[in-house]
Amino acid sequence: MHKDKAEIWWMEVAAITDDQWQRMETWLDLAERDRAGRFKFAADRHTYVAAHVLGRFLLSSWQSQVPPTEWRFSLGDHGKPEVVVAEAMPRYRLNLSHTGGLAAAALTIDHPIGIDVEWLDRRPPDCLALAERFFAASECDLVRQTAPDQRMLTFLGLWTLKEAYVKAIGKGLAQPLDAFAFTLDPVAIRFDGDDDPGCWLFRRFSPTPRHLMALALGHDQPAQVDITARPVTFAQLAGGGAIRSP
Repeated sequence: MHKDKAEIWWMEVAAITDDQWQRMETWLDLAERDRAGRFKFAADRHTYVAAHVLGRFLLSSWQSQVPPTEWRFSLGDHGKPEVVVAEAMPRYRLNLSHTGGLAAAALTIDHPIGIDVEWLDRRPPDCLALAERFFAASECDLVRQTAPDQRMLTFLGLWTLKEAYVKAIGKGLAQPLDAFAFTLDPVAIRFDGDDDPGCWLFRRFSPTPRHLMALALGHDQPAQVDITARPVTFAQLAGGGAIRSP
């Protein structure tokens, strides 16, 4: 276990049965179950539950002495969840994301980390208009110059990277999305402020044919970071097959 490692787990939720959802909810704490119960639609509740369960089991795969149900969380600045760790433990940094049909969790030690997943079937009415409203000028140009049938992929490629970065720095809606800009080929970031692009690592993934995923990780030597990413099933969680130390 070391500070130059990051791990991502994701889970497709379509095949999970009602009985399995009930069991998964028992792995959450009271606050998480209360939050899950507030979702209007079952699909949104399920992906929320899956993301939080993944986070708990991923943490226990790195710290096997702590059962998944025993992890506790607090809210940091701007409401970002933080892992509560014992004094002798590493400072685990966990981030979660969920969208239609998919949940994901990303974990590292000490370094800021953010993960974002988006469902390609969740199409905004006009992605160019959204880009012009929220994105930096160079990103708007990139979306505008993309062929119409590929424009959504470009928009969501930028969106997932921007969301992952904002989640990593923990500022939420307090961070203007046009204060930094990404390119996609190659993936790179430019800041208007004082942040150093050389201290960030970004990765893009396609966990399923219908989803995009992006990771943001702050690190003073990004080339040294070892990233692993893999799907996890309910059966692996229930049977302990997904639990192992890095």
